[in-house]
Amino acid sequence: LAYTTVISIMVFSAWLTFLRPEWTPHAAMLSSIGAVLFMLSDAVLAWNKFVQPIPNGRVLNMMAYHLGQMVLMLGIAAHFGV
Repeated sequence: LAYTTVISIMVFSAWLTFLRPEWTPHAAMLSSIGAVLFMLSDAVLAWNKFVQPIPNGRVLNMMAYHLGQMVLMLGIAAHFGV
């Protein structure tokens, strides 16, 4: 429950970047998409482990995780002009 709360706060914080004037829409969009992909990877992992196996669940989990991390980094880099 605590981990789910923390991940949900991360996604909510990413969405809030749309309301912050110092964040460009492009950087906010990338950060938000990355956060959602990261959350999706955790959801796939949890479902696969605790509910029922998902066909290719491990592949889906790792794809969402790594893509989410890359897109989050791109959003942060876009925000800081790196």
